[in-house]
Amino acid sequence: MSEDATPVQLGVIGWPLDATLSPVMQEAALREVGLDWQYRRIPVAPQDLSGFIRSASGVMRGLNVTTPHKHAACGLCSSIDDLASACGAVNTLVFGKGAGTWPAGEAVPPGGHPVSGLNTDGPGLVRALRERAGFSAGGKVVVVLGAGGSAAACAAQMAGCGACEITIVNRTRENAEALRMTLGKAFPQIRLATATPAAMSGSPEVAIERADLIISCVPGTTAGSFRQIIERARPGTVFMDLAYSSSPVEMDVIARKLGLRVVPGLEMLLWQGVMSFEIFTGMAAPAGVMRKALVKAAGEWWLEC
Repeated sequence: MSEDATPVQLGVIGWPLDATLSPVMQEAALREVGLDWQYRRIPVAPQDLSGFIRSASGVMRGLNVTTPHKHAACGLCSSIDDLASACGAVNTLVFGKGAGTWPAGEAVPPGGHPVSGLNTDGPGLVRALRERAGFSAGGKVVVVLGAGGSAAACAAQMAGCGACEITIVNRTRENAEALRMTLGKAFPQIRLATATPAAMSGSPEVAIERADLIISCVPGTTAGSFRQIIERARPGTVFMDLAYSSSPVEMDVIARKLGLRVVPGLEMLLWQGVMSFEIFTGMAAPAGVMRKALVKAAGEWWLEC
Protein backbone atom coordinates (compact mmCIF):
# COMPACT_ATOMS: atom_id res chain seq x y z
CA MET A 1 0.00 0.00 0.00
CA SER A 2 1.35 3.45 -0.89
CA GLU A 3 2.21 5.89 1.88
CA ASP A 4 -0.76 8.15 1.09
CA ALA A 5 -3.31 5.33 0.76
CA THR A 6 -6.00 5.11 3.42
CA PRO A 7 -6.06 1.77 5.27
CA VAL A 8 -9.24 -0.28 5.04
CA GLN A 9 -11.29 0.45 8.13
CA LEU A 10 -12.98 -2.07 10.45
CA GLY A 11 -14.25 -1.65 14.00
CA VAL A 12 -16.56 -2.65 16.81
CA ILE A 13 -19.43 -0.46 18.03
CA GLY A 14 -21.32 -0.53 21.32
CA TRP A 15 -22.41 1.68 24.24
CA PRO A 16 -20.63 1.86 26.53
CA LEU A 17 -17.57 0.16 25.09
CA ASP A 18 -15.24 -0.11 28.05
CA ALA A 19 -14.16 -3.74 27.98
CA THR A 20 -14.11 -5.31 24.54
CA LEU A 21 -11.21 -7.49 23.47
CA SER A 22 -12.28 -7.69 19.83
CA PRO A 23 -9.65 -5.15 18.68
CA VAL A 24 -6.89 -7.16 20.35
CA MET A 25 -7.57 -10.37 18.46
CA GLN A 26 -8.66 -8.77 15.18
CA GLU A 27 -5.58 -6.56 14.93
CA ALA A 28 -3.34 -9.54 15.65
CA ALA A 29 -5.07 -11.52 12.91
CA LEU A 30 -4.75 -8.70 10.38
CA ARG A 31 -1.01 -8.40 11.06
CA GLU A 32 -0.56 -12.16 10.76
CA VAL A 33 -2.11 -12.36 7.28
CA GLY A 34 -0.29 -9.23 6.10
CA LEU A 35 -3.25 -6.86 5.79
CA ASP A 36 -2.43 -3.26 6.66
CA TRP A 37 -5.99 -2.59 7.81
CA GLN A 38 -7.22 -0.81 10.93
CA TYR A 39 -9.69 -2.20 13.48
CA ARG A 40 -10.96 0.37 15.98
CA ARG A 41 -13.07 0.54 19.12
CA ILE A 42 -15.90 3.01 18.38
CA PRO A 43 -18.38 3.99 21.12
CA VAL A 44 -21.74 4.85 19.53
CA ALA A 45 -24.70 6.05 21.60
CA PRO A 46 -28.09 4.48 20.77
CA GLN A 47 -29.53 7.70 19.43
CA ASP A 48 -26.59 8.02 17.02
CA LEU A 49 -26.67 4.47 15.66
CA SER A 50 -28.61 5.02 12.44
CA GLY A 51 -26.62 8.04 11.38
CA PHE A 52 -23.32 6.40 12.25
CA ILE A 53 -24.02 3.24 10.23
CA ARG A 54 -25.18 5.30 7.25
CA SER A 55 -21.97 7.31 7.37
CA ALA A 56 -19.70 4.33 8.07
CA SER A 57 -21.15 2.34 5.18
CA GLY A 58 -19.50 4.74 2.75
CA VAL A 59 -16.00 4.69 4.23
CA MET A 60 -15.54 1.41 6.13
CA ARG A 61 -15.37 -2.27 5.15
CA GLY A 62 -17.42 -3.50 8.09
CA LEU A 63 -18.21 -3.51 11.80
CA ASN A 64 -18.76 -5.84 14.68
CA VAL A 65 -21.76 -4.91 16.80
CA THR A 66 -22.12 -5.42 20.54
CA THR A 67 -24.49 -4.38 23.35
CA PRO A 68 -26.94 -2.67 23.09
CA HIS A 69 -27.07 -2.34 19.30
CA LYS A 70 -27.61 -5.87 17.98
CA HIS A 71 -31.39 -5.65 17.54
CA ALA A 72 -31.44 -2.05 16.31
CA ALA A 73 -28.62 -2.63 13.81
CA CYS A 74 -30.53 -5.56 12.34
CA GLY A 75 -33.35 -3.19 11.39
CA LEU A 76 -30.90 -0.94 9.53
CA CYS A 77 -29.61 -3.65 7.19
CA SER A 78 -30.52 -4.00 3.54
CA SER A 79 -30.02 -7.79 3.78
CA ILE A 80 -29.53 -10.25 6.63
CA ASP A 81 -28.51 -13.89 6.97
CA ASP A 82 -30.77 -16.72 8.11
CA LEU A 83 -29.80 -16.61 11.79
CA ALA A 84 -30.29 -12.84 11.96
CA SER A 85 -33.69 -13.30 10.36
CA ALA A 86 -34.66 -15.92 12.94
CA CYS A 87 -33.54 -13.91 15.98
CA GLY A 88 -33.75 -10.29 14.84
CA ALA A 89 -30.17 -9.48 15.83
CA VAL A 90 -26.80 -9.03 14.10
CA ASN A 91 -23.26 -8.78 15.37
CA THR A 92 -21.45 -8.30 12.05
CA LEU A 93 -22.06 -5.68 9.35
CA VAL A 94 -20.46 -5.72 5.92
CA PHE A 95 -20.67 -2.66 3.68
CA GLY A 96 -20.69 -2.44 -0.08
CA LYS A 97 -20.34 -5.54 -2.23
CA GLY A 98 -19.34 -7.81 0.63
CA ALA A 99 -16.30 -9.45 2.17
CA GLY A 100 -13.27 -9.67 -0.06
CA THR A 101 -14.98 -8.15 -3.11
CA TRP A 102 -14.93 -4.38 -2.48
CA PRO A 103 -12.60 -2.95 -5.16
CA ALA A 104 -10.10 -0.33 -4.07
CA GLY A 105 -11.13 3.15 -5.11
CA GLU A 106 -14.76 2.18 -5.68
CA ALA A 107 -16.99 5.25 -5.98
CA VAL A 108 -19.21 5.82 -2.95
CA PRO A 109 -22.84 6.53 -3.90
CA PRO A 110 -24.85 9.18 -2.01
CA GLY A 111 -26.01 7.79 1.33
CA GLY A 112 -23.32 5.14 1.52
CA HIS A 113 -23.30 1.47 0.55
CA PRO A 114 -25.83 -1.29 1.17
CA VAL A 115 -25.46 -2.91 4.60
CA SER A 116 -25.38 -6.69 4.96
CA GLY A 117 -26.08 -7.99 8.46
CA LEU A 118 -24.85 -11.35 9.73
CA ASN A 119 -24.76 -13.12 13.05
CA THR A 120 -21.64 -15.04 14.04
CA ASP A 121 -22.63 -15.27 17.72
CA GLY A 122 -24.65 -18.44 17.12
CA PRO A 123 -22.01 -20.35 15.13
CA GLY A 124 -19.37 -19.11 17.57
CA LEU A 125 -21.40 -20.55 20.43
CA VAL A 126 -21.67 -23.92 18.69
CA ARG A 127 -17.93 -24.08 18.07
CA ALA A 128 -17.07 -23.06 21.64
CA LEU A 129 -19.39 -25.66 23.14
CA ARG A 130 -18.04 -28.37 20.89
CA GLU A 131 -14.38 -27.49 21.45
CA ARG A 132 -14.56 -27.16 25.24
CA ALA A 133 -17.40 -29.47 26.32
CA GLY A 134 -18.08 -31.80 23.39
CA PHE A 135 -21.65 -30.47 23.54
CA SER A 136 -24.22 -30.88 20.77
CA ALA A 137 -27.68 -29.35 21.12
CA GLY A 138 -29.68 -32.06 19.37
CA GLY A 139 -32.50 -33.24 21.66
CA LYS A 140 -31.21 -31.16 24.59
CA VAL A 141 -32.94 -28.89 27.11
CA VAL A 142 -31.52 -25.34 27.09
CA VAL A 143 -32.01 -22.40 29.46
CA VAL A 144 -31.03 -18.92 28.25
CA LEU A 145 -30.59 -16.10 30.76
CA GLY A 146 -31.42 -12.73 29.22
CA ALA A 147 -33.47 -11.60 26.23
CA GLY A 148 -31.18 -9.16 24.39
CA GLY A 149 -29.38 -9.56 21.09
CA SER A 150 -26.85 -12.15 22.27
CA ALA A 151 -29.54 -14.19 24.03
CA ALA A 152 -31.70 -14.12 20.90
CA ALA A 153 -28.84 -15.39 18.74
CA CYS A 154 -27.89 -18.14 21.19
CA ALA A 155 -31.47 -19.33 21.58
CA ALA A 156 -32.10 -19.31 17.84
CA GLN A 157 -28.87 -21.19 17.15
CA MET A 158 -29.68 -23.85 19.72
CA ALA A 159 -33.16 -24.21 18.23
CA GLY A 160 -31.69 -24.53 14.77
CA CYS A 161 -29.30 -27.21 16.05
CA GLY A 162 -32.20 -29.34 17.27
CA ALA A 163 -32.71 -28.46 20.95
CA CYS A 164 -36.05 -29.87 22.06
CA GLU A 165 -36.86 -27.28 24.72
CA ILE A 166 -35.67 -23.72 25.41
CA THR A 167 -36.58 -21.57 28.41
CA ILE A 168 -35.84 -17.83 28.35
CA VAL A 169 -35.35 -16.26 31.79
CA ASN A 170 -35.32 -12.49 31.96
CA ARG A 171 -35.98 -9.85 34.61
CA THR A 172 -38.56 -8.23 32.32
CA ARG A 173 -41.13 -10.87 31.39
CA GLU A 174 -42.41 -8.84 28.43
CA ASN A 175 -39.00 -8.93 26.76
CA ALA A 176 -38.73 -12.67 27.29
CA GLU A 177 -42.20 -13.15 25.80
CA ALA A 178 -41.28 -11.01 22.79
CA LEU A 179 -38.26 -13.20 22.14
CA ARG A 180 -40.34 -16.36 22.62
CA MET A 181 -42.80 -15.16 19.99
CA THR A 182 -39.99 -14.34 17.54
CA LEU A 183 -38.43 -17.77 18.01
CA GLY A 184 -41.80 -19.48 17.82
CA LYS A 185 -42.34 -18.18 14.30
CA ALA A 186 -38.99 -19.48 13.11
CA PHE A 187 -39.00 -22.74 15.10
CA PRO A 188 -42.62 -23.85 15.69
CA GLN A 189 -41.49 -27.37 16.57
CA ILE A 190 -39.53 -26.27 19.67
CA ARG A 191 -41.11 -26.12 23.13
CA LEU A 192 -40.52 -22.57 24.33
CA ALA A 193 -41.14 -21.16 27.82
CA THR A 194 -40.35 -17.94 29.69
CA ALA A 195 -39.85 -16.96 33.30
CA THR A 196 -38.42 -14.23 35.52
CA PRO A 197 -35.76 -14.89 38.18
CA ALA A 198 -38.27 -13.90 40.86
CA ALA A 199 -40.77 -16.48 39.61
CA MET A 200 -38.32 -19.37 39.40
CA SER A 201 -39.16 -21.15 42.63
CA GLY A 202 -41.53 -24.02 42.01
CA SER A 203 -42.40 -22.95 38.48
CA PRO A 204 -43.49 -25.99 36.46
CA GLU A 205 -42.57 -24.19 33.22
CA VAL A 206 -38.90 -23.74 34.02
CA ALA A 207 -36.54 -26.56 33.14
CA ILE A 208 -33.58 -25.71 35.37
CA GLU A 209 -33.29 -29.12 37.02
CA ARG A 210 -33.56 -30.83 33.63
CA ALA A 211 -31.31 -28.43 31.73
CA ASP A 212 -28.42 -29.82 29.72
CA LEU A 213 -27.09 -26.35 28.98
CA ILE A 214 -27.44 -22.92 30.64
CA ILE A 215 -26.24 -19.85 28.73
CA SER A 216 -25.94 -16.57 30.62
CA CYS A 217 -26.28 -13.53 28.37
CA VAL A 218 -26.80 -10.97 31.14
CA PRO A 219 -24.33 -8.22 32.15
CA GLY A 220 -22.11 -8.97 35.12
CA THR A 221 -23.74 -6.15 37.07
CA THR A 222 -27.09 -7.97 37.04
CA ALA A 223 -25.85 -11.55 37.25
CA GLY A 224 -26.55 -11.77 41.00
CA SER A 225 -30.30 -11.90 40.46
CA PHE A 226 -29.84 -15.05 38.35
CA ARG A 227 -27.64 -16.89 40.86
CA GLN A 228 -30.52 -19.00 42.17
CA ILE A 229 -30.93 -20.51 38.72
CA ILE A 230 -27.53 -22.13 38.47
CA GLU A 231 -27.79 -23.19 42.12
CA ARG A 232 -30.72 -25.41 41.07
CA ALA A 233 -28.85 -26.96 38.12
CA ARG A 234 -27.73 -30.56 38.41
CA PRO A 235 -23.99 -31.32 38.46
CA GLY A 236 -22.61 -31.92 34.99
CA THR A 237 -24.84 -29.35 33.32
CA VAL A 238 -22.87 -27.30 30.80
CA PHE A 239 -22.72 -23.61 31.72
CA MET A 240 -21.49 -20.71 29.62
CA ASP A 241 -21.44 -17.05 30.65
CA LEU A 242 -20.87 -14.76 27.69
CA ALA A 243 -19.41 -12.11 30.00
CA TYR A 244 -15.62 -12.10 30.21
CA SER A 245 -12.77 -10.30 31.92
CA SER A 246 -9.15 -10.89 32.91
CA SER A 247 -10.30 -13.33 35.62
CA PRO A 248 -13.23 -15.76 36.04
CA VAL A 249 -16.56 -13.94 36.25
CA GLU A 250 -18.74 -14.45 39.32
CA MET A 251 -21.18 -16.85 37.67
CA ASP A 252 -18.36 -19.07 36.37
CA VAL A 253 -16.89 -19.35 39.88
CA ILE A 254 -20.26 -20.31 41.36
CA ALA A 255 -20.97 -22.79 38.57
CA ARG A 256 -17.63 -24.50 38.98
CA LYS A 257 -18.14 -24.89 42.74
CA LEU A 258 -21.51 -26.49 42.05
CA GLY A 259 -19.99 -29.07 39.71
CA LEU A 260 -21.19 -27.60 36.44
CA ARG A 261 -19.07 -27.91 33.29
CA VAL A 262 -17.96 -24.35 32.59
CA VAL A 263 -17.18 -23.06 29.10
CA PRO A 264 -15.64 -19.56 29.40
CA GLY A 265 -17.13 -16.67 27.44
CA LEU A 266 -13.73 -15.92 25.93
CA GLU A 267 -13.98 -19.14 23.94
CA MET A 268 -17.13 -17.91 22.22
CA LEU A 269 -15.59 -14.46 21.71
CA LEU A 270 -12.73 -16.15 19.89
CA TRP A 271 -14.83 -18.22 17.49
CA GLN A 272 -17.36 -15.55 16.63
CA GLY A 273 -14.39 -13.28 15.95
CA VAL A 274 -12.75 -15.88 13.72
CA MET A 275 -15.92 -16.04 11.62
CA SER A 276 -16.28 -12.26 11.46
CA PHE A 277 -12.66 -11.93 10.32
CA GLU A 278 -13.27 -14.35 7.46
CA ILE A 279 -16.43 -12.46 6.46
CA PHE A 280 -14.57 -9.14 6.43
CA THR A 281 -11.46 -10.32 4.60
CA GLY A 282 -12.42 -13.37 2.57
CA MET A 283 -9.33 -15.04 4.03
CA ALA A 284 -8.86 -17.94 6.44
CA ALA A 285 -8.51 -16.58 9.97
CA PRO A 286 -5.36 -17.39 11.96
CA ALA A 287 -7.33 -18.75 14.92
CA GLY A 288 -4.21 -19.74 16.85
CA VAL A 289 -2.83 -16.21 16.65
CA MET A 290 -6.16 -14.77 17.75
CA ARG A 291 -6.25 -17.12 20.74
CA LYS A 292 -2.72 -16.10 21.74
CA ALA A 293 -3.71 -12.43 21.53
CA LEU A 294 -6.62 -13.06 23.89
CA VAL A 295 -4.36 -14.97 26.28
CA LYS A 296 -1.91 -12.07 26.31
CA ALA A 297 -4.71 -9.62 27.08
CA ALA A 298 -6.79 -11.68 29.53
CA GLY A 299 -4.38 -14.27 30.94
CA GLU A 300 -4.26 -18.05 30.64
CA TRP A 301 -6.87 -18.92 33.28
CA TRP A 302 -9.67 -19.50 30.73
CA LEU A 303 -7.71 -22.14 28.83
CA GLU A 304 -7.99 -24.50 31.81
CA CYS A 305 -11.67 -24.08 32.69
